[in-house]
Parts: sequence; structure tokens; C-alpha cells
Amino acid sequence: MSLTILLEDDQLLIVNKPATTAIQSANPTEVTLEQEAKRHCTNGVWLVHRIDQPVSGIVLFAKTAEAAAILSEQFKNRSIEKEYLAFTPKTDLPKEGLLVHYFERYAKNNKTNAYIDNKPGRYQAQLSFIKIHSTDHYQLLLVKPLTGRQHQIRAQLSAAGCPIKGDVKYGARRKNQDRSIHLHAWRLRFSHPTSHLPVQITCEPPQQDVLWNSTSEALQQLTHPTT
Repeated sequence: MSLTILLEDDQLLIVNKPATTAIQSANPTEVTLEQEAKRHCTNGVWLVHRIDQPVSGIVLFAKTAEAAAILSEQFKNRSIEKEYLAFTPKTDLPKEGLLVHYFERYAKNNKTNAYIDNKPGRYQAQLSFIKIHSTDHYQLLLVKPLTGRQHQIRAQLSAAGCPIKGDVKYGARRKNQDRSIHLHAWRLRFSHPTSHLPVQITCEPPQQDVLWNSTSEALQQLTHPTT
């Protein structure tokens, strides 16, 4: 596996993770994104956030412990903005909106259940969405998680009646042949850990897929809107 580098300087390494590639693994024989990042950065890297194995897109590494601490604090206080693209079956969701659910984690099967009602022991998850594109059978959502919960987008979209294409763990009817799901970490905005200047990174979705290839015009409108 070779790294697809989106941005690199003396503090940061930002890469495009292919879908189905593990970031870390307990299996010593499995090639991981973190291993490749460490080979590239001989002085070491610090992983400051994760995306799930079947998900593609932006992953951020720090190249110093100090940068890692600063970026981790930004994630903790939610000053880092993350935007994802998700293909789901067409539904009657409004054009845009806010989803609010209450989560319970089940460690046995590594799954999160999302509920409308709150009960003791549950914790809140929020995400906003906008419909930006559709095909005959699918809709493309631009999704922004407002809380940082494990499997948040997957669980909340499933609870809203629109599981992500290929995500059989969260209610999709069939898996994708390559075991990916149609969820892509598309854009990341944050403050640089040393210069404190704003950084915005955008990562195009996979090009070897008919659905993702249909998004180019919609994404062009998002990045370069017409007046």
C-alpha cells in the first residue's frame, strides 16, 4: 500500500485512506495505514482521529507529540469541523435537517444503537445533513457530525430510515462487493497546531465506483458555488 498524501509539513501528515484499509489492527500480518505512515515519517507519527475500516477519506496524523496534543484538544472541544459524504437509498428525508438521537453501545458486537428517546445511560448524538445529489435509486447526503460518537453517522442514518449503501451492520440490504460502505470523509477544517492559521482539506471520493463518479458536478457546486 502506498500513501496518498493530501498535505504534509513539519507538524502534519494528512492522507486519503482507501475504503477497507485498517488504520490500526491487532493482526500483526495486516498492513495498516498507521504502519505506512510510520514508514513514511521516520521520526514517528501520532494518530489523532480515526475513521471506520470500511470508510474512505481523510485521516490526520501529527508528526510531533506537541502537535498531537493540540489537535486532540481541538477534536475534544469540537472546534475541528468534519464533513462526510454518504450515499443512502432515496427516502422522504427533508432537503436538510438535524438528526438527534440517544446512543447505547454494545461492546459484544461493536455496535451502537440509536434511539429517539433518552434514558439513563444513553448519550446524545447530533448530526446535520443536506441532500446534494440523487440518482435513480440513491441520494447523496453531505453530513456533518456535531458530536464525536463511535459509528455516529452510520447509526443515526440507519435510525432515520436511510442506512448507508453497503453497510449491512447498520441495516443495508446487501453488502458492497469489496466490503466498503458508501461513506467518505470529504472535508476537514481545523487550526494549524503551530501557525494557528485555518487549514481546510478536501478529499475526492473513490473514482473506481459508478455512484461516486456521479457526484463530480454536485461537489463542484459545493467547492465553487456559482453566484
